[in-house]
Amino acid sequence: MAETAVRTGAELAKKYGVTMIPEFQNMLINAGVKDRGLCWQWTWDMSAALAPLKPRTFEYHWCVADWGLRYEHNTVVVTAVDQPFTEGVILDPWIDSGRITCHKVAGDKLFKWEQRVPPPGSAFAGN
Repeated sequence: MAETAVRTGAELAKKYGVTMIPEFQNMLINAGVKDRGLCWQWTWDMSAALAPLKPRTFEYHWCVADWGLRYEHNTVVVTAVDQPFTEGVILDPWIDSGRITCHKVAGDKLFKWEQRVPPPGSAFAGN
């Protein structure tokens, strides 16, 4: 899982043409200069890369901070099976432009995360 997450983060940074901080990438996307690289896109592409691993002892969760607000942030959270997402570890490729940032949900000082229900057919839904 770690290898896939790290590799996918680097591959997505190249695919999205990331050259600077994430906020600058967002500005370029919103201006129509680039077409991908918003945090939710990193999250959904990361979940699609992780889903085929089908771990038996871990689960993936879609988590969002500041849902619906200007500074909304999405990420993947990994937990042991049947554990609440608050006990999980964040796998965030967006915040460091393709390098995976990992830390516990419970200790996050930047964001207050909430788990969201993924849409049917998403990589999260099949986990």
